[in-house]
Amino acid sequence: LGSRLVDAYDIVALDPRGVGASTPVRCRTDKELDEDAAGDLTAPENPTLEERIRLADESSRRISSGCQNLSGNIYQHVDTVSAARDFDMVRAVMGQETLNYLGYSYGTFLGATYAGLFPDKVGRFVLDGALDPAMGGNEVSDLQMRGFEASITHWIEDCQAGAGCPLTGGVTSGIEQMKNFLDGLKKTPLKTSDPDRPLTNNLALSAIIGLMYSTKTYSTLTQAMSMALEDRDGSALLYVADLLAERESDGTHSSNSADAIIAINQLDFSSEGTPDQWEASAKKLREDLPILGSDAGYASAGVDAWPTTHAQRHPITAEGAPPIVVIGTLHDPATPYVMAENLAKQLSSGVLVSWDGWNHTAYSKDGSACVIRAVENYFLDNTVPENGLFCSAW
Repeated sequence: LGSRLVDAYDIVALDPRGVGASTPVRCRTDKELDEDAAGDLTAPENPTLEERIRLADESSRRISSGCQNLSGNIYQHVDTVSAARDFDMVRAVMGQETLNYLGYSYGTFLGATYAGLFPDKVGRFVLDGALDPAMGGNEVSDLQMRGFEASITHWIEDCQAGAGCPLTGGVTSGIEQMKNFLDGLKKTPLKTSDPDRPLTNNLALSAIIGLMYSTKTYSTLTQAMSMALEDRDGSALLYVADLLAERESDGTHSSNSADAIIAINQLDFSSEGTPDQWEASAKKLREDLPILGSDAGYASAGVDAWPTTHAQRHPITAEGAPPIVVIGTLHDPATPYVMAENLAKQLSSGVLVSWDGWNHTAYSKDGSACVIRAVENYFLDNTVPENGLFCSAW
């Protein structure tokens, strides 16, 4: 956060229920987290639709049973509506008439949900990297896969424009080399510095996708891919995957984020469509996304096997709330720009600010000066940015 904001406000960060230190949901042991992160090496290489559904159902039942065994029934009560109600209790405990709120990514859905429930308690709200609350899980997942594929292509362009890029022969060739590398890991994982933990396809994808959240980490991916492709050593990619999973060197995990996100999403999203529709969507993604398309398109598989309720998605208008600033990054890989457009239109007082960047979320003290002005002037002076404000790259 910018120094002006920090100087003017007490910054209060909350762990939503089930997350971090707030009665954490735990569903898997450290060993099970490692196994799931690596992926099932015995799974069929090209599973049929029926096999995909069976595997997804088995995974849902196994993980939900682990939630119950390791942390009781809290996993049944970590939905976003409940978390938003908790936030309002915190507002009241702090003695605040209204809540001033900066939410990133999932935090935009939490913030919009709060505004919908308590429009009269909304102070100055900024929602950066927006999720569309009306969009179902299938569409969210498919858009994210397209966003990450576009960002990987952008990294390939950036890599090849510099020195020492391990991908040669132009962007199209680079995409093909990435596809071949990842496909090869399904059959033959790559050795790492840990003889018991080779680099699998799942682990490599976790690292690659994680490094797409900011262009500042592009160089890290270039170095890690150079080691993998030129030295046949997956150690750097494994290190990144572990770092993103908050896995310590002794094999323990410092947070429960991998379990919490599953439990929360299972409550917040419903199964949609039919298996035939999933397959049709997956076929289209395979055609359009050479790098990430092979396993995309099945977001609804396994949802009905999770033994809790599943919320229906719906637009949020927050009628009566003061202006709510929604920030969308044009090439955001994780929360594609169309979702910010949608949320800003849904909110009766929505104000859209756009940034021409490739990162996930836009506002930070080191970010675009235009975005910094829009956010900080609103929080500090109640100056509402112009709806439709467009901020160039930097």
